[in-house]
Amino acid sequence: MAHAARRAALEVRRRKAGRSATISLRGFLRRAQVRSLHLRRLLTLVAGATRPPPGVVHELHRELRRARIDVRVLRRSLPKGERARLRSLEEGLDRLSELAGEARDSDVLLASLARLTKGAPPEVRREARSLGLRLSREATVRHRDLRAEARKSLRRASERLPPLERRRATGVQAAHRFQRVVTEELGRAHEDLVRSRRRAARRPSVRRLHRLRISLRRLRHLRTSIAQVPERADLDTGWQRLQRDLGVHHDLAVLEELLRSSPRSSGRTRLRKLLREQMDERVARARHHLEQQEVPSPAATGRRPSRAL
Repeated sequence: MAHAARRAALEVRRRKAGRSATISLRGFLRRAQVRSLHLRRLLTLVAGATRPPPGVVHELHRELRRARIDVRVLRRSLPKGERARLRSLEEGLDRLSELAGEARDSDVLLASLARLTKGAPPEVRREARSLGLRLSREATVRHRDLRAEARKSLRRASERLPPLERRRATGVQAAHRFQRVVTEELGRAHEDLVRSRRRAARRPSVRRLHRLRISLRRLRHLRTSIAQVPERADLDTGWQRLQRDLGVHHDLAVLEELLRSSPRSSGRTRLRKLLREQMDERVARARHHLEQQEVPSPAATGRRPSRAL
């Protein structure tokens, strides 16, 4: 029994160490390079399709967001001679992420509108069809712009991450800078989440809830990207569910805002009411979470998290 207890205690310590261990600069760069190859495959799909599947565009947007954070961390960690190329790469990722986000928004809004009005009264469906045609025209333009930028990006073969074999790119000084940068980035992301949570809990406006979602998403990526075992460093399911609810709330708010510019009709009034009811449901769930949950710590170190309020 004593032997089994010792083995169990060792296993607990091993798991805790796995959760708190930070990846090396070399390991972080290797992950970033793997992401770069995946992004290239996604960009190839988008560049060759008139209207790629919504899932591809959504994945591209998500991976671009993560790649931007990766490149910023690497740029701040590497020697000055390596930074200019990464800054150029970062600017390209910013542009791609903006266009992918716009195309993704069009796809999601169309899907949300169709799902929301399924089985609704005829006048509501008529209003939804009118708004859907408007969104479809915008989507065509946004996908065209994304396709053109994806092709341009694929031609910029020189804008790549530094190779692993360069000693200056992964030397001792760069490793020290990397640890400092990671600590700073995590600290800022945590402070931003604390601030966003406090403001959203005080007055959950569309803007404040959207800011909270962005802060939460950024901290999740930083925690998982610098951990030896990413899945153990992610936030619990409650925070993940909150992020999804906040995303749905923002999409509904965008639809509601678009309806304000439509001609007045009973269909528009009823559709806006339906949207607001769904938004209120998400706000109520967000309020409940913010009242019950503590703010997660900057990194999965086993330390007690701080409260935001």
